Formats: sequence, C-alpha cells, structure tokens
Amino acid sequence: MSEIACTSIITEIKLHFAETYSGISAKGQRVFDVAVEEETLTNVDVFSEAKGRNTALIKTVSVNVKDGKLDIKFVPRVQLPIINALEVIPTAR
Repeated sequence: MSEIACTSIITEIKLHFAETYSGISAKGQRVFDVAVEEETLTNVDVFSEAKGRNTALIKTVSVNVKDGKLDIKFVPRVQLPIINALEVIPTAR
C-alpha cells in the first residue's frame, strides 16, 4: 500500500495504465484490483479494456481524503499489478 500526503479533502485521482509487457498477449493474463481510499476498481484488465498492448487506459475516481493521506492499494488477482502514472488533482477543501 502507498500513502501520498494530501491536503485537499475531495480529490480526483487519474490512474494511467498501459500493458507494455510482451508476455501479456490476451485478456485475463493480468488482472488486479485498485483501492483508492473507499473507492475500489475491481478486476482491472488493462489489455482487455485498452483493446491491446501499448495503448493507454485512464481510470478516474473521486475520493474524500479524511486523514490527510491518500491511500492506494493494488491487489493482484492474476500476475502482478501495473501502473504507469498517477495524477492527484485537488478539487475541494
């Protein structure tokens, strides 16, 4: 689990993914969950959702950060989780 200091209460999180590993060539070969505060993205399959390898997939969640720390947890289901970039965009205090 990762924690990021966050002074904003309501925050938009953009998670950027792309399946770049040549060993993944079909849907279902890498599947994972992502928990961002109280929001959970389940069964993320980047290859399937992006329609192939080397294609961007962006998932956006809005969360309420109550303790000043943005908590993000990746849970593997098949293979290990991946992420290519993360944007933290404060929206309200």
